[in-house]
Amino acid sequence: MGESIMNSQLSLLEPVRQQMNDVKGNTHLVNYGIQTETSDYHVHIAYLSQHAYIFPTKVGIALVMQKGHNQSKDVFMNASDGRKLKTAKGFPVGVGEFSEMQEVLIPSDVHQKNQIHFKMSTTMKGQIAVKITLEMLKRHLINLPLDVNEINDKTLQIQGSDIIVKMNTRLQVKCDFQGGSKKYNKFCTGNLFLQTHECNPFRKF
Repeated sequence: MGESIMNSQLSLLEPVRQQMNDVKGNTHLVNYGIQTETSDYHVHIAYLSQHAYIFPTKVGIALVMQKGHNQSKDVFMNASDGRKLKTAKGFPVGVGEFSEMQEVLIPSDVHQKNQIHFKMSTTMKGQIAVKITLEMLKRHLINLPLDVNEINDKTLQIQGSDIIVKMNTRLQVKCDFQGGSKKYNKFCTGNLFLQTHECNPFRKF
């Protein structure tokens, strides 16, 4: 997350208006991230590695609480007026640090049909990550503690970047574009990014 699209040409894959970073909202970080969520599970779509990483939110929170302030990472984006704004803060956590984790291959047809590109806005990446997660849920590729015989459109509800599954299991979906194990792609970070603070200067949802 947090890649600047202003350092290169705009993407032709989404509306220009959605890519323009005009400062309209808050520019100060607030306490908002994994530690303030009501989700039960996190799903990180690590597109470059072609894998989804699923873990209980409480496991992620425990890992964040163990990290020192000097281990945090700031995320920046460039505004249309040339300013560099800090839009998020969090912790890169090694894939191997999670005590409970599902690492699931994204099927090739789903990966190709729902392509995510580096130049896309954070908003667009998140929307596509939700689509990928929905398809994987319907194919029973993500194991959840549910008493549901068949996952279909009627058992799923989308609220922003959350997917709520019947029986009120809430999944927080993140596009972690370069996240995931380096064994799948040498350009992956080997980490998952767990956000703890954010602001929304461009009013993008």
